[in-house]
Amino acid sequence: MKLSITTRLTITSAVLTALVFVPATIALYLGVSAAVESENARSTESVARNLAFMAISQWDEDLMVEYKIGLSPLETVSLAVPDWALVRGDGSMVRSAGIFARDDVRKATSESFLAEIDGSTYRVASVPLFSSAPEHIDSLPEPVRAVIERESPDGVYMRARREFLRYRRDPTRGEPALEVALIEDGRIVELTVLVDGRLVQREEEALEGTVPQDLAEMLGREIGLGDPTFASWTASNGQLIAMISGEREHEGACRVAVNRLGERFVPVDENDDGALRVDPASRLWILTATDAAAELGARRRLLASLVSGATIAWAAVVLVGWYVTRRALSPVKRIVESVEAIELSRLAQRLPVGEVRDELSRIAATINRMLDRIESGYRRERRFTGDASHELRGPLAKVIADIDVALAHDRDAAEYHEVLTRCRSYARAMQRLIESLLWLARLDSRRAQVRVRPFELTDLVTEVVRVFPEDEASRVRLELEDGGSAVNVLGDPDLIGVMLQNLLQNALRYSPDGEPVEIRIGPAGDRATISVHDRGQGIPDDQIPHVFSRFYRVDRSRSRDSGGFGLGLAIVDEIAGAHGFRVSLENAASGGFTATFSLPSAP
Repeated sequence: MKLSITTRLTITSAVLTALVFVPATIALYLGVSAAVESENARSTESVARNLAFMAISQWDEDLMVEYKIGLSPLETVSLAVPDWALVRGDGSMVRSAGIFARDDVRKATSESFLAEIDGSTYRVASVPLFSSAPEHIDSLPEPVRAVIERESPDGVYMRARREFLRYRRDPTRGEPALEVALIEDGRIVELTVLVDGRLVQREEEALEGTVPQDLAEMLGREIGLGDPTFASWTASNGQLIAMISGEREHEGACRVAVNRLGERFVPVDENDDGALRVDPASRLWILTATDAAAELGARRRLLASLVSGATIAWAAVVLVGWYVTRRALSPVKRIVESVEAIELSRLAQRLPVGEVRDELSRIAATINRMLDRIESGYRRERRFTGDASHELRGPLAKVIADIDVALAHDRDAAEYHEVLTRCRSYARAMQRLIESLLWLARLDSRRAQVRVRPFELTDLVTEVVRVFPEDEASRVRLELEDGGSAVNVLGDPDLIGVMLQNLLQNALRYSPDGEPVEIRIGPAGDRATISVHDRGQGIPDDQIPHVFSRFYRVDRSRSRDSGGFGLGLAIVDEIAGAHGFRVSLENAASGGFTATFSLPSAP
């Protein structure tokens, strides 16, 4: 099935725009969907961090530090949110509320995720209970570190809290200060130091030397540590760490580092007991969940909007492309219709050329110029055919008339001989005409290929002159302007010979009897010039441009009665054009007519 250009271009634009719209729609959906998901994840994580802050703030500072009561702080937490849970890193649930009371939701991870629970989808986020380490001692001002080194040289830094110390006499005034807590010899040392290094207050508080009951129960329940005994105190990440010894089944005696929340700590380096890090399996995470129905609905609406919008936009682009293509190619349709309407009888018709000089206008103008050439050639061929028919009709009519007269009654031999002689002259005239027509036909159809090669010009002229009858050849004079040396030129010697023969025929035919015809050959730079000069009447200046036309004859000086058909100079012009030069014709000031052309010199 053949499709029009408009249809093919429309299909191509539809495919190309689809290749653009589909990836763009997918990329936009994924980007916006990721943004929506990220925003909901940040919102849920923010809720989890707030819950962690609320949980920590409900525990009394002394409860966390001194272990003075026997109730686990995890059991005292009360948060005003419906869905939350405390989960250890190993997946064990410590406390849960709402949807997290189910056994199949026990995942704690640093990445938020969607959970399908009871037919509803929730966005779940989790954060560590102690999500970040407090300020390191190296980040404290140098004067403050000097005070710490002086007041507690053997203490282990636990944490520092920035405060603004106000004056009792003037509460509106004050200075920035740091409250620093250190562990030293089983006691907590708290220093209040101004940032410039002045010690404001020093307090000490002894730590218990026994394992609190709730911590002992937790150790026995969760890690199977029997008969725990207190060993020493240390600090890590701002938390008070108890080093406890005991027996574990299948392991024997061991020692663990644990805080009041039951998070265990292990050495950062197996060979270094000083630096500790929390064991991921025991870390406490706070999980919270928010209803993800709005998020999923927003993503579904976004997908539907993008798909419908992209489809409508794609269809609009295709329709606009089809309309623009059809409008842009409408001149092509008019050109096709105009060309189809042109026939031999209507060769004068031309294509419409728009005012805007665009590509289609240039195409129409080019076709019009081609039609001009076709019309001109067609009219020339018609004229040529008519002229050839007219030229052949005369000799044929004379031949037939003479034969009819001869056959009308019996003739003697002399009369028959006279009739045959006249018929022969007519036949010779027709032969010359047909040969000229054949030459023109060959040149027109390019069957006569120009085979350029070097040849000696004077030798060619001599050969051409020998073709003429002796009485005509004796009138030709050859003049060499360079002293008689050989003249080597480039060209097709066969065609140049025909060209010289026609020029000489014209010169001999129209020169008075007994008057010579001169051929001059001379150098002209890197070319050789050839001129043929006769002593005839010449040609009117206004008719010189037309003498190369086929069957053109000057009215009075050159007619069919004098033997010419008006094709000799036409053949000369065709051969010159095939070689790439022109023949110059002019009336000589001293009388007569001169034809001049030049050929490139051979190396």
